[in-house]
Amino acid sequence: MITELRRRLGQGSVAMVAALALTMPATGTAVAATPTTAPATVANAIPAETTMQAAAGGWSIRTVDRCTGTRIRHKPIKAGRTTVGWVNVYRGSGKRKCARVIHAGPTWGKARDTEVIVWHTAYGMASSGGTARYKSAGILARGIGCINVRGTIYWNGKTRGKEVHRVCTS
Repeated sequence: MITELRRRLGQGSVAMVAALALTMPATGTAVAATPTTAPATVANAIPAETTMQAAAGGWSIRTVDRCTGTRIRHKPIKAGRTTVGWVNVYRGSGKRKCARVIHAGPTWGKARDTEVIVWHTAYGMASSGGTARYKSAGILARGIGCINVRGTIYWNGKTRGKEVHRVCTS
């Protein structure tokens, strides 16, 4: 059973299921467990209003109004040869990273569906999206060494995206 779970959900999700099972009450009645995170797919991203935090782990992933710190990644979101936005990742003190999508070129000042997703296989994911004219809200990951980021903008009939993998700090 564990092998099948690991194959379907990934090793990080199995660890979260195991942690959930250990925290369930040990009564004689059956208790339905509700999953704390969805499998790591863009379609099942946790809504922006959700804050994920470990009780004793000291990590969190949550939305913020603005990202502060030093920009460590600046990757273009392209539509052919046209840059329609940027995926920016900032590093703060300690293991703090913040990601957001900034509009550029033909999308600057135009209301477009804009989304940023931050995920880690062991800690889950969070997303922030909606209609924006200049930039998305930020996603702050605290206490996690490495994150993955995907930024998207809907432009000219298609969703354009860029992924940035293994953005790490010490």
